[in-house]
Amino acid sequence: MDDEKMTSLVKIGEGVYGEVFKYEAEDGDVSIIKVVPMEGDCRVNDEPQKRFHEMKKEILVTKTLSELGYNFVTTKRVVCTQGKYPEILLNKWDDYATHKVSENDRPDYFSTDQHYTVFEFSDGGEPLESYKFGSAAEGLSCLLQTGWTLAVAEDAHQFEHRDLHWSNILISSQDNPPSQEYQFRSCGSKYSISTASIKVNIIDFTLSRMLKGEDVIFCDLSEDETLFQGYGDYQFDVYRQMKAATGNNWRMFHSVTNVYWMKYLADKILKTKTFPGKRGSKPSVTTFKKDLMNFCDRCSDYYSAIQMVLTDPLFTEYSTQHQSP
Repeated sequence: MDDEKMTSLVKIGEGVYGEVFKYEAEDGDVSIIKVVPMEGDCRVNDEPQKRFHEMKKEILVTKTLSELGYNFVTTKRVVCTQGKYPEILLNKWDDYATHKVSENDRPDYFSTDQHYTVFEFSDGGEPLESYKFGSAAEGLSCLLQTGWTLAVAEDAHQFEHRDLHWSNILISSQDNPPSQEYQFRSCGSKYSISTASIKVNIIDFTLSRMLKGEDVIFCDLSEDETLFQGYGDYQFDVYRQMKAATGNNWRMFHSVTNVYWMKYLADKILKTKTFPGKRGSKPSVTTFKKDLMNFCDRCSDYYSAIQMVLTDPLFTEYSTQHQSP
């Protein structure tokens, strides 16, 4: 990306891994740019930089899921580059830090030898954490879209997300959606659900596990004991639940971890979101909240997202199975 285009970037977020910027082209197409330093000796936000073999895993998972489609964010391209952090991006970093609280170190200390992985994604929307639902139907569709997408990926690639907190669920409103339903294929059958005029996009596969051909791609979380030491949010409990379920063996396929994250998401929607929909809309707010509570109670019965979407009453009531061609 040349300097002229970089001036159009706006920093919109950050993580321990690095910085996230938004770019809008002249034709109105919007991209999200994620910049991850790698291979260097200096620490980034008090964490060691990832090595290329670690980044390669994330790249493979990200591109494979993008090709699978459904509600995984679209990956436009991934490039590796080298050099000092561009001055233009440092200015964008300063603009962000002026208006918001940044927890990251200003990335002005990298040398000309520094390497980076740069991801370019489609604009997936706003994080569930801050998204305001317009109705209970939207909240329901968010949960259904996420559950069915996890089930499809389990079926195709023995996939586990392993970090599906509500900042990794993006939601975009669609005033004129191309279809009023989304269709999913899993276990040889086709199913559809209502869009409720929103689209979910699942992002960030840093900790994910999947099967690609005969190769198991995974992040060995046993090497990061601090991940399991957090408190103050249900998210940290899920990490410990995963550790117990896997026996700290992160190479093996443990589909139940996807169920843990689905229960977490349902709990977040139930306890933190409001639904100001019109009177008479379906499901009603009362019905939906009761459905969420019952779903959370049933989650301990399931060992995979596939089993969950095929048998749980919340999914079977609001999903339609179609005859396979």
